[in-house]
Amino acid sequence: MQYLKSNFYNVLVPIEEEQQWLLYNTLNGGLEVLNDEEGKLLSSIQQVSIEEINASPFLSYLKGHDYLTDISEPERENFINNYRNGKKHLHVKETSSISLTIGTTITCNMGCPYCFEFEKPNKSLRGEENMDAIVNYLEDMVAKAPVDKWTTLGVVWYGGEPLVNAGAIEKLSPRFKAFCEKYGMTYEANIITNGLLLTEKVWKLLEENDVHHLQITIDGPEETHNKKRPLKNMKGENYKKILSNIAMAPDCMDITIRINVDKEIARRWDEFFTDLYNYGIWPHHFKNVHFAPSWLRPYAEITENAANDYLTNEEFFDDLQAFRLKQVQLYNKWAVTQGMKPAKLQWKLPALQNDCGTWVSPYNVVIDPQGYIQKCWETIHDASNHIHHVSEGFKPELFSKYEAYDKVSLNDICKNCQILPVCDKLPCAFEAIKEGKPVCSYWKEKLPGSLKDQYLMLKRHPETMAAPFNIKVINDGHTNK
Repeated sequence: MQYLKSNFYNVLVPIEEEQQWLLYNTLNGGLEVLNDEEGKLLSSIQQVSIEEINASPFLSYLKGHDYLTDISEPERENFINNYRNGKKHLHVKETSSISLTIGTTITCNMGCPYCFEFEKPNKSLRGEENMDAIVNYLEDMVAKAPVDKWTTLGVVWYGGEPLVNAGAIEKLSPRFKAFCEKYGMTYEANIITNGLLLTEKVWKLLEENDVHHLQITIDGPEETHNKKRPLKNMKGENYKKILSNIAMAPDCMDITIRINVDKEIARRWDEFFTDLYNYGIWPHHFKNVHFAPSWLRPYAEITENAANDYLTNEEFFDDLQAFRLKQVQLYNKWAVTQGMKPAKLQWKLPALQNDCGTWVSPYNVVIDPQGYIQKCWETIHDASNHIHHVSEGFKPELFSKYEAYDKVSLNDICKNCQILPVCDKLPCAFEAIKEGKPVCSYWKEKLPGSLKDQYLMLKRHPETMAAPFNIKVINDGHTNK
């Protein structure tokens, strides 16, 4: 007789306040609402016969959506095998894109302590020879790689502060666009900048060179930003200059404001949003301006006193949720004055994670200002991590050890973790290999409570919280609205 069991990747959360349960699966992303009887039944299942399943519409539904699996089926091993099989196709592809991260310079006009700027290298990409070699490297990649069709060339302009050497963007962009036209590829370009040099002239330069996506880091309101991201020469405006620059961005620009969050910054969201409002940045340009609060992890060079300012990964999750709620509330307050439809808070759910493409793909590389290839943004300043020079052409055999990265072989704790499919720490191969076991994803601790909190907000404040597209009540089959 065939028997089934509850899927290893099921997360079952009781909602006592509603006499319901939430069922979430970290592998397939399924999210369901069970009544109390159904939740208790599923939580008690050690094994159930196929005859019992066929006699129960509820159990049949669970089986059909992989919440119940054959008792002999090793879900963890299947996930690992599928992950490893997927890695066999990093080279040979019907279609593929190319991604370049190019350090125009390592020089920066800021001296942020959490950046590799404490190394203070002084190198910039200026020589025509190296610029030509980068394009020749792409030509060699297309000639040698077993790819039937190339779709996109994506470039990230990086540094240091890449706009310190904006000339490299001016000189290389036409070459890249000509390369894309030759091979029928789409060209996409992003830049990661501190925003200090975004004058009207530079905005025009970016627009002319098809750089339409920017990440600009602003660490909270003026006091915290100027302290945590100081100017090297300690002269001139910092925070206010950046906001003024963003305020004159052309409409074609898509801007993500990254915020490296610690305890001090997390206490001062109101000031930060007030400043953005006063400068006419947000919510005025909500379609083009987005936010990426990011966990500022401790680093080796910090002092003991400074370490007290850092959030744990789990504390950051709570502050991220508070940030998201405040953002919706402030947007809606503004939207009323504009006669616009209010927004709702979207559910924050974990997503399946792929390994870092820059590390594992032979078609994703980092090029430092001297033309050397590396496989991680974090090491662009470190000559000891050079792989080879672009002038030597495309040599995929040199990337084999990077392609071989296997996140499930690092340690047994991660390998046997229920959160493994959605873990957002293991995909960073550079950190995972260095640590052996990276800091756990906040989902490991926060997933059950987060699911419950968001569901209760949906039930009690439907005007504030949107329903996730796939949440269902199994017993009646209707999507909650």
